[in-house]
Formats: sequence, C-alpha cells, structure tokens
Amino acid sequence: AFLSRLLPGGGAFGAFGGNNDHGIAGRARKYHIKLDPRMDSTSPTGEASVHDDAMKESALNATVYPPASFVNNAHVSSLKQYNDMYRESVDRPAKFWGKIADELYWHTPYDKSKPVHSFNFDVRKGPISISWFPGGKTNLCYNAVDRHAASDPKGTALLWEGNETNQDEVVTWAQLKERVCQLANYLRSVGVGKGDNVTIYLPMVPHLVISMLACARIG
Repeated sequence: AFLSRLLPGGGAFGAFGGNNDHGIAGRARKYHIKLDPRMDSTSPTGEASVHDDAMKESALNATVYPPASFVNNAHVSSLKQYNDMYRESVDRPAKFWGKIADELYWHTPYDKSKPVHSFNFDVRKGPISISWFPGGKTNLCYNAVDRHAASDPKGTALLWEGNETNQDEVVTWAQLKERVCQLANYLRSVGVGKGDNVTIYLPMVPHLVISMLACARIG
C-alpha cells in the first residue's frame, strides 16, 4: 500500500525530484545509449581501454532527473518529503499507517479504537505474532487492481522493458485485471485456497506481477 503511493494511479515505484530546494525539474536531462552490433566486443587495450573505462564510468554515474510532468503527478515529489514520511512511520506509526489505511477500500473497517498494529518477537513473552488493523477485512488485489480498472480501464498499469530492444509490453488496468482473474480462477480450479502457500519462480516479467496478484486475490 505504501509503495503504491509513489506513482500516479497506484504504480509500484516512483522517482524523486522536481519540487525541491535544488530546482532540478528545470534541468531535466535524458541519456540515450546505443550499441552498434558491428563493433568488436573484445576488451580494448592501452589508451583506448582507459578512454573506454572513463566513458563507462561517466555513463554509470550520470544523474538523470524525471521530467516536470512526472514530478507534478507524483505522490512523493522530493527526497525531503520521503524522509519526512519515513520519520513519521518510525516515530508515530499509528498516525502514519492510519493515514495509509484510509486510502484503501475496506470490506469491513478496522477498529480505530485499538492500536493499528501489535507484535511480539520475543519468545519469552509468548508465541511470535504480528497483527495489523484489528477487525478489518480487505483484499490487496482489489485495492491494487480492481478499483483502478474501474476508474481508468485504459490507463497503463504495467510498463515492461525486457533485456532486448524489441522486448516491451504495455498492460492496461483492464487487461491486468482480466489476466489476474484468469490465473486466480485456474489456481482455484486446481485446489489452491485461502491461506495456502504458493511458490513463484519467475524472472522480472509481467507474469510475475500477475501471479502475485492472483494469489493475493484468492487470499
């Protein structure tokens, strides 16, 4: 839930920059690196090697700032804002997570008269346990997918770039919901139920996100 706030529309990760003390939005830069397949892939030697290493080091250390349009739509627009949020989550967790919880849909609202979370990590004091939002019932898949699919079905839910230049895919919220439901229904059909453990072994591809969300949908 916390990470989903970093991008407009409930995306997974965001970038910082723009509206801060350094005014970096006005100095946004974009780097393009293109490799010529005809070039020799063997390691260079001598002065050429030193020059090549320097160029690689320069590219690796280059700072790329997000465009102003992205910064203006981000839920976290600066590193200072992020640090303030983090400090509040540590110093005043009930207040911080209470605000996060208010952004979610709840089938059954949690009991706000009780602590937002409780835990015990000391076996001398009893069984190891952790509890969040006592009495509340929700579904993370609904919060992460369904409500966005309802309000913005054609919006971009996933933007995937593979290792090869021709490997890319854009998945809309409506498409993501359909694929998640298909997999969740299949998993139910083979006996997977609420509380079961499911092992996912996949690389960083859209199927990984779909599989995780399908499991969350089942419970």
